[in-house]
Amino acid sequence: MYDPTAGSSIPIDREGPDGFLPYAPLDQRFDEPHGLTYTTPVLKRPLHLAGPTELRFWAVTEASDMAWVGRLVDVAPDGSARMITSGWLRASFRRVDPKRSRDGAPYLPDDRQLPVTIGQEIKYRMDIWPIAWTLKPGHRLRLWLSSSDSPNHEPLPVAGRNLILHDAVYPSQLILGTR
Repeated sequence: MYDPTAGSSIPIDREGPDGFLPYAPLDQRFDEPHGLTYTTPVLKRPLHLAGPTELRFWAVTEASDMAWVGRLVDVAPDGSARMITSGWLRASFRRVDPKRSRDGAPYLPDDRQLPVTIGQEIKYRMDIWPIAWTLKPGHRLRLWLSSSDSPNHEPLPVAGRNLILHDAVYPSQLILGTR
């Protein structure tokens, strides 16, 4: 899953496309082959997203560190895909402060690195930036998960393949803020 070219459909950071083009809807279909996608069935009624979002997942990597990138995407009936929000997590900075965290909003202090053991199953809690967005009936919500977000972050110096686990033993969960 590690591909240093992943993420190139968004030439910016979380504030939106570059300052000259702040409201350009950049279609996310370009990045889909560079990561994993999980998509809901077609929505029958509006889905109102509001507040923080958290992705909890288990992964095994062949690298001594890994970058994780998650995006929430609004998929229209015509197949076009517009980014709603995103989040990043460096595997070695995955420590969560339990006193300052809650379900749906992990607090990741980035104050110390934790080793990443190659081949070991590791649980991650990724903070995805708070949003206010309504998906219309006929649309679908998509989660895109990858290990690169070029040009926003430099590719890692050491690449490795990743395995995302999701079953009864290693449950994954997307916790959405809804109203």
